[in-house]
Order: sequence, then C-alpha cells, then structure tokens
Amino acid sequence: MLDPDSVTLNGQEQTLLTQVQQRTNIVTSWLVEVNSIENSLNGNVLSITLPESSTVYTFDADVVTSVSDGEYYWAGYNADGSSANLRRGPDDFLGHFYIAPIDFYYEIASISSERAVLVKYAPSVINGYGDCSLGDDDDDETDDEVEDRSGCEDNKIRVLFLHTAAAAAIGTPSPTTVAHTVVAQLNGTSLASGLSQTDVFF
Repeated sequence: MLDPDSVTLNGQEQTLLTQVQQRTNIVTSWLVEVNSIENSLNGNVLSITLPESSTVYTFDADVVTSVSDGEYYWAGYNADGSSANLRRGPDDFLGHFYIAPIDFYYEIASISSERAVLVKYAPSVINGYGDCSLGDDDDDETDDEVEDRSGCEDNKIRVLFLHTAAAAAIGTPSPTTVAHTVVAQLNGTSLASGLSQTDVFF
C-alpha cells in the first residue's frame, strides 16, 4: 500500500489515478505497488489479504499461462464462490477478485508499469447491475448481425447461468463457483486481448 501524499506521481499516473477515483460505482480505492506474484503463491494456491482486513483469502489455480519474458495470466477460484484473475502484461498489471463471503468485487488497475489502484466496487456491480435492454427480437434478423449495445450502461454484459438440481447436487465445484470462474475467465480473456474494462466487462 502506498500513501498518495508521500508518493510523487508523474502526469500520466496522476491522470489515470484521478480517472479511477472518479468512478461513481466504487466504494473506495487504494494506491498500491504490485508485489511479485511468486511471493504470494504456495504451489497452485494464491493467498491475498485486502487493506481493510487481515483475513487471508485463498484461490486454487484453474488456468495458468506464462511466457518467458515474465508475462502471465492466472485464474483461480475458491469453493465458497470466490474467484480471482491476474494478468501481467509488458507494461501493466491487471486483476479482478470477487470475494463471495463479503459479496464485494475488487479490481487492480495499472496506472504505470509498477503502480496500480486497488478498487473496491459497490455490490451492484455484480448483483443486478442496471437494466440493459436490447429491444424486441426480430424474426428477420440474421446470425451475422450484431446487436446494438449502446443502451447498455458502461458496456457491462450480464451473464445468466442456468443449472439443474442434479448439477447442484454434484457438490464441488458448485454451479455458483463455476459461474464466477467462467465470468472471471471472460473478463481475463477480454483483458488479455487488449480490451479495457470500459470497452467490455462481463
């Protein structure tokens, strides 16, 4: 954690920090310096603590991709429904955490190659965010037409998961865990392809 009053930010860092802090759907944010992920890994388990609590949250690896120059993508989950994904790019570090026991969503947004902002979002970001209407279906619509999503606030795409009682009875992982993991992977894939959260967010 960094104290903004004791850190000198360059112009670009200050601009990006201000943009993040002005988001209307955040609860709070912290200026951070991202530690090496290797310091937080024990085998395939990632452990994190958040600034507001000493509670340690753990995630089991689900998808791990790395390349020789230090770039990587890491996605994991917890049986309680929590999920995490991290991406280290050539000049940035991005991450998302959903902590199910407290029902809050966190994002790590880079403002430079080493500094980032940890953002805590309001629960509405995950639960029942907005009303995104695509209008009436048209029977004459062809498969190669793309829906106009200009009416969708902040380009957030809500994903609906349906499952049977038999699927829920299987146990671990539960459909809830699978749903959060899939959403985390969708967001991770978007980030890895160069799209920012403001372009598309599941």
